[in-house]
Amino acid sequence: MFFICTVDYILRCCEQENYGSVLRDCSQALKINLKSSKALYRSSLALLALERVLEALDCCDRCLEFDKDNKGVLNVREKILKAKAAKERKERERSERIRKEEEEKRRLKAAFQVGCQSLADMHTYTFIISGTKSHPSCKSRWCFR
Repeated sequence: MFFICTVDYILRCCEQENYGSVLRDCSQALKINLKSSKALYRSSLALLALERVLEALDCCDRCLEFDKDNKGVLNVREKILKAKAAKERKERERSERIRKEEEEKRRLKAAFQVGCQSLADMHTYTFIISGTKSHPSCKSRWCFR
């Protein structure tokens, strides 16, 4: 009787999006019966809602070991695999965006350094050709900026 009440309570928590309670109660139900399809199914739903896809996938796989034809678990497993693929795609896109931003920063820094060096060389070259020993804006005639 306790086990049935617990599983029904878990269903209500799932509907109310109280996923912490769902996971806690499913854990208790699984201590009583390791092969509780409902507890594993609802755990996988809660974990999926919390975007903990690897753990959700593990719950589905554990359930399917002893209940291979459970359509609900198979459907959730399919949703989890899609969510996992989407999460991996987002992570790849994020990594690529960060890599491109860092490459752009590196290129700008290199261009700036080359540009500054070119300006410094041009500045020195101009004053060597003009025969002056100092920069025109400097007060000292011995400035070699």
